[in-house]
Amino acid sequence: MPETIEAHPINASDKNSGCCKKTDEEYRNGYFPGNNFVETDRKDEIPRAFSERMDRLRELCDEAAEGIPEELLRELHGGIALTEQVKMHASSDPRKPLYVLGEYLTSYHTGRHIMLYGGSIDRVYGHLPDEELKKELDRIIRHELTHHIESLSGIRDLEVYDEVMLKEYCDELK
Repeated sequence: MPETIEAHPINASDKNSGCCKKTDEEYRNGYFPGNNFVETDRKDEIPRAFSERMDRLRELCDEAAEGIPEELLRELHGGIALTEQVKMHASSDPRKPLYVLGEYLTSYHTGRHIMLYGGSIDRVYGHLPDEELKKELDRIIRHELTHHIESLSGIRDLEVYDEVMLKEYCDELK
């Protein structure tokens, strides 16, 4: 089951969302790509461009992954990958979006690997300072790594937990 998180709705019709085409004045007034209008004390700073934020995410992911013991990465053929993609959960509702932050994937062709969705992570956590962002990346990676370890041992506890959390999310929408 993918790691998902609820986030504030974004304006899907805003063609500028997530691609840094807003003016300096809009940035100073609190606009951050992917987070729409958020309160900030940092109105004098212009946020990094999306490509810069993805580069920083890659660095922070590498740092978080460095601390993982090799034994836990056993049979993780494709390793841990980061894509710039924004991925919404299939059960996501526009009133209360549910982003997929990471997934543990298995495939006959590519084997086992973890995919992190950098666009989703940026939308949900892009406003955080690097140290807090790294903690969230570490949590997401460990969540997906737990799916991997459970898969190797035939256990589904985290998958069942994720299903319960998804059911709670869906029940809240009723």
